[in-house]
This record gives sequence, structure tokens and C-alpha cells, in this order.
Amino acid sequence: MKGCRSVVRALCPLIALLYGLRADPSLQLLPAPENVTIYSYNLQQDLRWEPIKESDPLHPVTYTVQYELTSEKNSYHNLCLNIIETHCNISKFTEIKIYFKIVLRVRAEQGNLTSKWTLTPTFQATRNTTIGPVKSLSLSAYPEEHYSLYVRFQNPLLVENKWKMLYQLNYWKKITGVKTTVNITQTSERLKGLDPWTEYCVDVTVFADHKVGETSEAICAMPTASGTSFEVTTCPMPCSCFST
Repeated sequence: MKGCRSVVRALCPLIALLYGLRADPSLQLLPAPENVTIYSYNLQQDLRWEPIKESDPLHPVTYTVQYELTSEKNSYHNLCLNIIETHCNISKFTEIKIYFKIVLRVRAEQGNLTSKWTLTPTFQATRNTTIGPVKSLSLSAYPEEHYSLYVRFQNPLLVENKWKMLYQLNYWKKITGVKTTVNITQTSERLKGLDPWTEYCVDVTVFADHKVGETSEAICAMPTASGTSFEVTTCPMPCSCFST
């Protein structure tokens, strides 16, 4: 009997340690998602983060994303629930208006285990988004007037907004590089009185209220008396991000 009691006493510290590990919630937490970043381009928002390492391959790690309005503290609302992807398309949730100031948070989940929440800084799409260059910029001869070029492009913003859009159109002779600037509100413009058989280039920059967009790639064409021209195309620009 004494030997049995000695064995029990020897096991007591191990039993206490195992009980402590089981009772301490902090030791059962999953690692929190890292590099949580809001990518916002042309008022399209996507929350992204790095995946955490899975310790149990039989139970995949999922993620939950929530948001709160800065005007409603401690009142979070669900967005993406139990997803295996490491991103959440915020733009598809119409209840989040582009002028709302919000905080997003994401956590990892695996079975009964969860991580701590990782929060983003306060975000407002109308303030933090990056505006890209105009789309489908083209330059062609104007068929009804000689020595002219016709500039066409599309607004880069597909999301409805109340911004006043202004387009700064620069054009210049390729041989000199001396630019002439025209500010317009429409998405097309006729450049008149150009020199024939001289190559001209144009680029366009978007101004939306207080924000300045990215300048488009320059394209060049040559007006002729017959109303024909040579044309090139534009390239996409990179986006910026907003992260923790």
C-alpha cells in the first residue's frame, strides 16, 4: 500500500500539469491571422490575410470576418463565416456603404478551438481607396475633320458614388514632349488643329473630389488628311493596400 501511495504522489505533479493545460484557455488558442490587409482599388474592397498552420489535418482551419461601425462601438456584424479561403470580398455586402467608417476583424477556427481576433485600422473606402487609370483609352482620327484626333476612354469607377469626376487630358507632339493640358468632365474629347503626319501622344488622369487617380499609360497616334491613324493600347496599373 505504501508503494501505491508513493506512485500516486509521484504522479500528482504530472496530473496537475495536465489539468492546468486543459483548464487554461490561453493555451488552447489557435494563432491569430497575420498580415491582415484591406485591398481597396476603385472602391472595390477585399480583406486578405496569411493562412495559419494546421495542426489537425482532419479538421481544416476556417475563418470568420466581422465588421463594426466606428459610430457603434462593440457591435460587430458577421460578413464571411466559416470560410476556408484567406480573403473576404467586402464589396459584395451592400449594407456597408462606401462612406462608412468601419473596423474589420478576422479570427481562425478549428473544431472547438479559436484564435484571438485580429483587427484592422479604421477604414473608409471613399478616403482609403486607390483610383486607377481610365479604362479603354483610345486615340483615333476624327472622320469629319482633317488634322484632328478623337480621344475616348471610360470612367474607372464602376461603383455608384457622388464624386464630381474631372479628367485631366495631356497631349503633346512625341518629337518635342511639350504638353498641353485640357480639363474635361466628359469621357471623350476632340483635339483639333493638329499638324498632319506628326505623331501625338495623350494620357489621362482622374480627379474625383479630393482624390487623384493614377495616370494612364500614354498612347500615340498620327492624324492625317484622309482620316486614318495609328493606335496603341494602355496597360493596367498596380493597386495599393491598407493594412494593420
